[in-house]
Amino acid sequence: KKGKISQYKTKDWLRQLLEILEYIHKNSYFHRDIKPSNIILKPNGKLSLIDFGSVRAIRSSFLVKSRLNLADGDLADLFQITKIVSEGFTAPEQVEGKALPQSDFYALGRTFVYLVTGIHPLHLYSPHSNKLIWRHFAKQITKPLADLIDDLMQPEAGLRPQNPKAIIQRLTKWSLWWREWFSLKGLGWSFVFIVSFIFCWQVGITVMAKHYFNSAEKLEKKSSEKPEENLLQESKNILNKEEKLKKKIEYLQKAVNLNPHNSRYREELAETYHSLGQKYLMAHQLSQARQNFERAIELNSNKVLYHNDLGLTCKNQYDFECAISQYQQALSLGSNQSETAITHYNLADIYERIGDIDGAIQEYRIVISASNKPDLSIRAANNYSRLQIFYQNEYSLSLDLLQSNFKKLQKLLKHLEKKLKQQGENLLNDSEKDLNQLNKEYKRLGYLKSTLLKNIGWAYLQKGDLQQAEKYLQEAIKIEEKKAVEFPIIKLESELKPRAAPYCLLAQVWQNFESEKALEFWEKCRDYENTGDLPEVRTWQVYARQILKGKGV
Repeated sequence: KKGKISQYKTKDWLRQLLEILEYIHKNSYFHRDIKPSNIILKPNGKLSLIDFGSVRAIRSSFLVKSRLNLADGDLADLFQITKIVSEGFTAPEQVEGKALPQSDFYALGRTFVYLVTGIHPLHLYSPHSNKLIWRHFAKQITKPLADLIDDLMQPEAGLRPQNPKAIIQRLTKWSLWWREWFSLKGLGWSFVFIVSFIFCWQVGITVMAKHYFNSAEKLEKKSSEKPEENLLQESKNILNKEEKLKKKIEYLQKAVNLNPHNSRYREELAETYHSLGQKYLMAHQLSQARQNFERAIELNSNKVLYHNDLGLTCKNQYDFECAISQYQQALSLGSNQSETAITHYNLADIYERIGDIDGAIQEYRIVISASNKPDLSIRAANNYSRLQIFYQNEYSLSLDLLQSNFKKLQKLLKHLEKKLKQQGENLLNDSEKDLNQLNKEYKRLGYLKSTLLKNIGWAYLQKGDLQQAEKYLQEAIKIEEKKAVEFPIIKLESELKPRAAPYCLLAQVWQNFESEKALEFWEKCRDYENTGDLPEVRTWQVYARQILKGKGV
């Protein structure tokens, strides 16, 4: 009624009740119904153990004699002996009709959880661990004493202390230890020496760990003093970078081994494993990349990027179960809006690959509504519309979505051109690496523009508007066949490789007008690449081979 009991009172009351149980058990009895309501605190501070039904002192309380040698005829009596249950306090074996003296220890532990937390054990039970999660509600209780209480409540009777005397001995040791610690009485020179030795040892470990960590940082600074001038040089030096990262990992691992609880060391080691994993991923060495990403996650499982990169690696290994698991873990971490949208996009791509079209459509829809990155939102809308056209026969809605996102893409391209104009002469004198970066950006947007035009043309084709279909498909093919694009200031190589999809669709358009002219596009449909291994393109290419075979082409 007065709330949680203190550490001191917990030890005192526990000792009193154990002495009572020791007397009971020595006389071949056990109580079977220990719980807070069966304990009475007398005015002199002493405890009495009673039975709730009779409310009498311990010497006359309701006790049950332990029967060690039962005849067959006594089985019914035994069942009656052991079926008393107090919910939240009774031991599991007693609930099953197999009470033991150790069942009293279980109930005693549960009783003290209630006394030190003020919360009924039923409200502290965790089905996942099959234990009570109570310690953070009883911060006044030290770890050694809390460990003892947990030992009393072990689910299996054989794992609990075997008799009250053993429990009292453990309790006495802890009492003396804490008293000596806080009063500092009886400290001899030997104890001072031990404490000093431990202190010096810890200082030495800390210094060595710091040394290895600083060595790793110096290695990182040294490796960044001479950055590569271009992508070609960077690719040539990838092995050298790999060796430096491995050396850094070696230093950091030593620091973590010496000081495993230092979060800074662990996070830096995780980041280095992740960096090495990215190097392997870029080199398409997927097994090594996966090992390093997994190690990074072991050290720091709260990084969304680590889970996303491991998911990408698993996807490239066609281990889609692993990929889905990693992406879902990334989502569970509650990352920022941009990272969340990327993860949903990656999930959609995997669902599409494994044939879960409804799942893919749902994930793409989330990206469309949630992404703060315009290009990612446009890609999601493009793929969403493609799936709707091919699998759901939704032509009008898909066409509207595609056209609105095509306008957004046009704005992005104009922004890029404006950026090039603003940089002007400075860009001409800039490094090759900057030019390559702009080239990559244009190539990425160029592919996206071509794909949007192709899907707009496809939607018109399915609606029966062949004139509009031809218009947009021809525009897509122009981009596919263009070898370069001239911006206001400089000329950037696009390096676009023609893809089969727009040719397959244009062949279907011309099939309605002039079958001979359609053959030219059917040939390209058959011969060009099905980038992304799209199922609709596979279907069209099969059809192209059949038509061309019939024509002898």
